[in-house]
Amino acid sequence: MQFSKWHGLGNDFVIVEPEKNPGFDFRGSAEHLCDRHFGIGADGVVTVRPLGGSAFEMRIYNSDGTETEMCGNATRCVGLYIRRRMLASGREFELHTRGGIVRPRVLDNDTVRVDMGEPRLLRGEIPVTGDPSLPAEALEIELPGCKVTASAV
Repeated sequence: MQFSKWHGLGNDFVIVEPEKNPGFDFRGSAEHLCDRHFGIGADGVVTVRPLGGSAFEMRIYNSDGTETEMCGNATRCVGLYIRRRMLASGREFELHTRGGIVRPRVLDNDTVRVDMGEPRLLRGEIPVTGDPSLPAEALEIELPGCKVTASAV
């Protein structure tokens, strides 16, 4: 299997190009690939597939095999991956994700900036338990020995 390991601000990812690994089930194998003791070790597996020009499809599989819509740190890693691998010319790319299109831009110092769009705060859009029409802000979460307040986005 051909893969590359990347990290961004505390998250680490296995980035793969499916056409270089024909027939491999990344979603079904994410749990094993991400295992930190017996696999590569990562927070998730990210697939990058060219769509033409500077457009790519990006899929993100969490370490438990579930697919997520979007991840800012994964998006930044994929932007720099595309640039360094010269998969497209330029410094800005269009990534088609389950959550919509995002456009990472690689800056001159190889940092990557991306506008993640407007945050979704309604419980039904995230999802968070409770009334789906209410925002998931200032949620009280009881943990062993303490209570914390958090917002889900």
